[in-house]
Amino acid sequence: MRRLSAPRRRWLRLLPTLRCLPLALGLATKQPCRPLPLLSSATRGSGGALFLAPLLALVCFSAVPEAAAQTTQTFVSNTGQTSKPSGLFLNFDVAMQFTTGNHITGYRLSSIEVSFRSIRGSFSYSAGIYTRSGNNPGTLIGNLTPPTLTQSNTPQTLEFTATETSGILLEPNTQYVFLIDSEDSTNSAFTSIQRTGSGSEDAGSASGWSIGDLYTRGANTTHSFNRFTGNFIQMAIKGTESPPRLTLGAPSEATVREDNKGDAGISVLDLTLIGSVNPTWVYIAVGGTATPCQNRDYRLQYKAPGDRRWLSGACSYSETFGKWTYLFAPQGHKRLQVRVVALTDNVADNGETVELTLERVSPLSLDQWIDIDKTKRTVTINDVGPIVANAIPPQRATAGTAFSYTFPADTFTDPNSGTLTYTATKRDGTPLPTWLSFSSATRTFSGTPASGDVGALTVRVTASDGNGGAIYDDFTISISSAPIPPQWVRVPTGGSSSAI
Repeated sequence: MRRLSAPRRRWLRLLPTLRCLPLALGLATKQPCRPLPLLSSATRGSGGALFLAPLLALVCFSAVPEAAAQTTQTFVSNTGQTSKPSGLFLNFDVAMQFTTGNHITGYRLSSIEVSFRSIRGSFSYSAGIYTRSGNNPGTLIGNLTPPTLTQSNTPQTLEFTATETSGILLEPNTQYVFLIDSEDSTNSAFTSIQRTGSGSEDAGSASGWSIGDLYTRGANTTHSFNRFTGNFIQMAIKGTESPPRLTLGAPSEATVREDNKGDAGISVLDLTLIGSVNPTWVYIAVGGTATPCQNRDYRLQYKAPGDRRWLSGACSYSETFGKWTYLFAPQGHKRLQVRVVALTDNVADNGETVELTLERVSPLSLDQWIDIDKTKRTVTINDVGPIVANAIPPQRATAGTAFSYTFPADTFTDPNSGTLTYTATKRDGTPLPTWLSFSSATRTFSGTPASGDVGALTVRVTASDGNGGAIYDDFTISISSAPIPPQWVRVPTGGSSSAI
């Protein structure tokens, strides 16, 4: 068997470490990094191997380990408090207030355990988490699936679970309402839940969490809830702390216009990262009818708030995503401003759209942990429309004398449209006087003013591009009286006749 040369053997020893490169570059890989081979006497003799081995070691150790899955915990509970001798019958709607803690990314509620005192039958009811609006539940945040009720005269703990597998997202330091909406106004099921007179929470509750007041109202009614003073239903709220969250806010302007210089038709969006992680890159996928990249219809730029300089995102087509993407470098900032800059492309493309969606971050170990809000944001680009390139100068006319004026073809220009149409009115929008006519095809005014038309007439010429863009220019026609013709008179003293 033919032996490999020493240089080839040295390279083969290093090949297993090449699998670390995709991970360091933020690419998917199922292969773990293997330890680097020790430099043997065979490798010490090669300067190339001595250079490559430390480089590959740096690549392997630069990879960020994947975050472990979070374990469900009890945020707050009062089930350990002393129960009252009688329960709260569910012929009432029950609204129990609670306040979340101060974890920066918020929480995901997975379930609420409720202590039932007795269950003597089944009945219809629903449950959910709401915002707080005074004494009443406000907006529904998420639904909870009620437990199946099994007849029992002994206390038991049953679980209301979030219908969304990812849980119900709760913001930090916020008051919410846990609502049990009963449809059994007569309490034919004789079902009750445990209550306590203690407003304290059990030891071990998460930082900042608390259980608030209890409010009730009659089942199947719509009037306001009333506080049930000195009573609290016994429950335990469970879930996980939310992972870091990346969001792209709604655009400040949903519609932008092209600009001759390419920097005035701008729509700004806020890119916000909540959490203690710092991704190297953020990818925004773009779609819509407008053409991305290569400075076609628009470009995306970004900067940190307070910075003056806008940076252009790197644009390319991603075979992995099957989409055009822009790449941004947060550089440790938790908030970036992203703007859509509409460019003038000399093409009539009024109403084209730019659709932006957060796609992922890198490295992948963070991408699999960060909660990325993939809500699509849409910005519409409209043409800049025609502009006045050369104002129409004032004109003069004389009563009784034919008037004609053609304004130049370069008076109005439109970078997006080859054809403009023109209309003419008085400045106030009313029709031109009967003596003056206007030909849109030739851009010509013509007519003969009468003596009653003497004075100043302000005319408004409007140019339209057919795509909703229009501009106007006003000019004045000064109309003077016709000159008095000369008259001949005879001088009786024998002198010559003269005109006066």
